[in-house]
Amino acid sequence: MSCSRRSLLKGLALLASAASREASAGGELVFGHIGAHSGVQANTGIDLRNGISLYFDFVNANGGVKGQRLVLEAIDDEYKPEKTVEAARKLEANQKVIALLATLGTENNDALIKSGLLAQTGLINFGPRAAAGVLEASKETYRVRASYAAEMRKIIAHAMTVGATRLALVSQGDGLGREGEKALLAVLADHPEQLVARASYERTTSDVSKAVATIRNSQAQAVIFVGISKACAAFVSQYRAQGGGAVIYAISVVDPAAVAKEAGGAKVHGLVVAQTMPSPRKVSMPLMRELIQAVAATGHQVNLDYTTVEGYVVAKAAVEILRKSSRLDREGFRKTLASESREMDLGGLVLNFSGGKRDGGDYVELSVIGPDGKVRN
Repeated sequence: MSCSRRSLLKGLALLASAASREASAGGELVFGHIGAHSGVQANTGIDLRNGISLYFDFVNANGGVKGQRLVLEAIDDEYKPEKTVEAARKLEANQKVIALLATLGTENNDALIKSGLLAQTGLINFGPRAAAGVLEASKETYRVRASYAAEMRKIIAHAMTVGATRLALVSQGDGLGREGEKALLAVLADHPEQLVARASYERTTSDVSKAVATIRNSQAQAVIFVGISKACAAFVSQYRAQGGGAVIYAISVVDPAAVAKEAGGAKVHGLVVAQTMPSPRKVSMPLMRELIQAVAATGHQVNLDYTTVEGYVVAKAAVEILRKSSRLDREGFRKTLASESREMDLGGLVLNFSGGKRDGGDYVELSVIGPDGKVRN
């Protein structure tokens, strides 16, 4: 490395260190995150948490927000709805917590909303990773990702282009599965006969043997999977091993990299997964160039996958809202978010909470697992 390059890097590091000290000296801005950091959904929960932390540390290294340091209080709920509510009560009791970010799980968010905690306290649940249907009842919940209906439209449009008219559904036996099925049926409202088979598996398990048998016997040309990554890996690998030849699609709850790692890339080659975030490899997008810069600047060891991008995006959007607020607290965040009047461009990814909208995102793309196990889009 040349002397001039070493000097430049040293100078950048000193500037980042000085900015970080300045942020630390100015106080703390605390956000909460609840997700599965252990158990069957640990890969997803950890990546969401890491994406948020990456953005927070990047901002802190550049002086924080108005001189104050961003802090994330993350709690592992083990993907158990009752623990989600318990964690939310704990975070809400800390008056420094401005909002919840990227709460993970449809059943978990449903339990949180039904507990009444959000409505009673006004605590904002921002950017949860859950089915849109269960979020609509909560005025305190704002969605960053596209709906399952948008994902299903993208999936069915692609299935039609490959000539698949006999469709089958495999869904998790809980609110996630029900919301996915509801979204699929809405898309197929004019052609319900195209759905020739349905099967389900038990939540928090990967016992998909009965589902595999049902779908194999249906002679479906395309299968839509609505569930978690571990169960998806089991379904695809078992279905292929038994000679199943249908095109398999999954909604964005599934992490294709985690599926390939769990089952082995060759066994899940060809799995098509809907994504509600841009690919981290889309370096033509300013947002992705910034994310790569953040990794380099902070030294974070993260999986550069769609889920990490989602955590990063939720954090970035929340901070953008906070920057506009005259009060850097829970009430200021809530009022600023409710009064948004224009679109928010995060660097090529646009969110829109204007006019009281609570469904800010509509981005959907498709990714596929290649024969080498790598994810392509």
